[in-house]
Amino acid sequence: MKHHWIKALLTAIYWLVIGALWLWAVGLYCFAVNLPFPLKCGVALLWLLAAFLLWPRTARLRWGRWLPPLFLLLPIVLWTSLKPGRIDEYRLEQSRMPWGEFQENRVIMHDLRACRYEGGEILNPGWYDLEVNVDSLVALDYLLVYFADWEGVAHTFLSFGFADGERIALSVEARRAAGEPYALLPGLYRQYELMYVMGDELDIVGLRLHQDGDPVYMLPIATPPEKIQGLFINMVKTANSLRVQPQVYNTITSTCTTQLAAQANKLRQEPINLWDWRLVFPGFSGELAQEAGLLALEEPLAVAMQRFLVNPDMVQGDDRHSFSASLHR
Repeated sequence: MKHHWIKALLTAIYWLVIGALWLWAVGLYCFAVNLPFPLKCGVALLWLLAAFLLWPRTARLRWGRWLPPLFLLLPIVLWTSLKPGRIDEYRLEQSRMPWGEFQENRVIMHDLRACRYEGGEILNPGWYDLEVNVDSLVALDYLLVYFADWEGVAHTFLSFGFADGERIALSVEARRAAGEPYALLPGLYRQYELMYVMGDELDIVGLRLHQDGDPVYMLPIATPPEKIQGLFINMVKTANSLRVQPQVYNTITSTCTTQLAAQANKLRQEPINLWDWRLVFPGFSGELAQEAGLLALEEPLAVAMQRFLVNPDMVQGDDRHSFSASLHR
């Protein structure tokens, strides 16, 4: 009886895994095949129809039980063929990749973004270069932007502060084609590239705060300046490498929040668990940051969050310096 119970359990696990992979394969056909959407759905249905017609005919054969996993070979080949760097024209605001030239303790940053918006549209696209002294990095803020009805969905990014008041915001994003919106499901099927957007706060914070009208929380990170400097250097190096060797964005494993956690782990003795559910649902990542000792709080985070909510009426400015000064006063 014991062996029958174990066999039944293993059989159930097998079919659950096969079912999940087949569901993934249907999604792959619907999102990754380069055809109009109705034809994509047709390809997925033909694949399922062929599988369901063949399997009953072979189920009683000795090799018949291997047919369901064998049918996954075609979508797996399709999956591995999806490479980053396939896009001819990117969205305007993502058309340039930032990069930095290292000269001892100084970094010359190129293509920092400074786009200006009106009504959600780009009124004035712009980029600039900036030379910074890494040794003068003294502050770091972790920003959460809630843009959906459920609090678990959020975008996270960083703002690096220099002693002279200069600020560079860094947002890890899904780089998309011109006119292509962001959606969760295509991000599971290697449809976006990974991009480090770096620029002024008037663009990267102001876009969410004033144009999108989303609630923005700015949490000050409590960590020594040398850790902030090391994090900045590592992230600039990653941005440099992405210009040469593109990587894919993934909705679960390679997102804005998982990338930030992975970069932080390079400087931590006790690494953050990259499979923590609060990284998958970044709206709760503030709790994880507090547990990791990154937030110096005396009160519970739920209470402190009210202090960290940015008041859009108090943050104004027509240039990057005045905007940052009002944001951090």
